[in-house]
Amino acid sequence: MKSIQVDSSDHDLLNENDDPFGDGDFDDEEDEDDEDNASPEEMARRFRVSSKFLEIQTTEPPRFHLAVTEALYSAPMQLPDDLMQDLLAQDRALLIADLELVLRDAVVRFDYFSVLKDENYSSLHAFILLCHFQSVASIPVILDFLSQPEHVLNHWLDDILEQNVPQWLAPMLQQNLSAFDALILDGDAYEFARIAGLATLEQFALHWPERKTDVEDHFLELLLAINAPENPTLGQPLVNSYISFLASSLKMKRLHAAMQPLFAADKVGSTFIGSWKEAEKEFNNENNQAIKMPMYLDDLRSTYHEGLDWASV
Repeated sequence: MKSIQVDSSDHDLLNENDDPFGDGDFDDEEDEDDEDNASPEEMARRFRVSSKFLEIQTTEPPRFHLAVTEALYSAPMQLPDDLMQDLLAQDRALLIADLELVLRDAVVRFDYFSVLKDENYSSLHAFILLCHFQSVASIPVILDFLSQPEHVLNHWLDDILEQNVPQWLAPMLQQNLSAFDALILDGDAYEFARIAGLATLEQFALHWPERKTDVEDHFLELLLAINAPENPTLGQPLVNSYISFLASSLKMKRLHAAMQPLFAADKVGSTFIGSWKEAEKEFNNENNQAIKMPMYLDDLRSTYHEGLDWASV
């Protein structure tokens, strides 16, 4: 897959003092100097931006840097080739900044959008394009969006959350396997959004098999954090059940073994794996193999935009 790297320094050239929503309620959070060194548990405690966004509702649209961004609000689910080409021809840093605004707009104007009868795929397009650009600098905004309540995510993504989001996000893990830990370790987040975060690690392990051991190590760290006694809200049985399912289908022996005491403590739900006996059976079943899903760019080329000049992408 041809990856497109975004120079984060270009992203930083945007005026941090600009208030694109026209008021002061949406100022960025204060930077934490030690954010990159924070533990998964600390990241889970820090990351509560989503609730603030949902509580602050407005009807005022954001002010975009590029006029073409407005077209996303009226575009069909399958972007026309000419619009896609126009978007790709824009200044990349400015476009990424606008796409981030679209994702935030989907939350701060959710009450407004939710009663409209016209179909609106703007946030889906913004999400897909940010993934396509592998905009690592946009991960905090993506996390804000995915940390929203169930009804918000169902409105904007529906089944796409489980079926497509993991493989779209997976390339962003190349430099940092912890990139989506804040979502996975957010006990207030929608459970299936947390599962999408775990599935992102699964897809990364399948597309980069040389990193499978690293991914298993990270799963083990997450499992400890999710089931730590001091964080009782994190270890929902559904999440533990999905981790057991991943251990079985990815054939991760250490992760599979780590699930046994959780089954014994009745901390694993039955949605994906119903019992330790079933987990053992599925782990030893050679026909039970995780499915490697197509990466976004490959899927885009073959499904949506066959006529697009991809040499320019």
